[in-house]
Amino acid sequence: MNRNRNPVPLSSQGPTEKTHPARHRAPRPAPKEEADGDGAHRHPADWLAFRTLYRHTYLRYARARGCTQRESALAVEAVFSALADTWPQILSSPSPERVAWRTLGRALGHAVGTDRPRTAERPRPGATRDQEEAQILCHVMALSVREAAALTGRSEASVHSALRAAARGLGAHRE
Repeated sequence: MNRNRNPVPLSSQGPTEKTHPARHRAPRPAPKEEADGDGAHRHPADWLAFRTLYRHTYLRYARARGCTQRESALAVEAVFSALADTWPQILSSPSPERVAWRTLGRALGHAVGTDRPRTAERPRPGATRDQEEAQILCHVMALSVREAAALTGRSEASVHSALRAAARGLGAHRE
């Protein structure tokens, strides 16, 4: 005699203690990784997002600094390859954007044969790197101070300060 009044078997009622006696939380999966174009190397999704977010602007900046299109592309790809090699450490830094920006500056310095920007409109002789960067980003590329600060991993106040110092120096240089 069947004592179970429910004609539906337990296994079709969904998960219960009888069908799944021990419910454990599965460990969180590692960050999702994607393959490069050739599928040979895989990168974490957060690195790919970072690359997607900044690659175009890095290329524009390289062109504004006087690199050819080819030099720009090679330098920017070298930057993202270098970042990929130490991505977990970069993410744990106070400002991944600042680390990436410094890496870009070094790569562009090598691409053009100097660590100083090579542009048609250099802000002034003796301008600091920060002043030149701020002027290129805000005046040549027309980024807002907020966008320039986010891109370089600096504060908005430091970008404003660099722009003001460059303007003061430019005025003094013209006299």
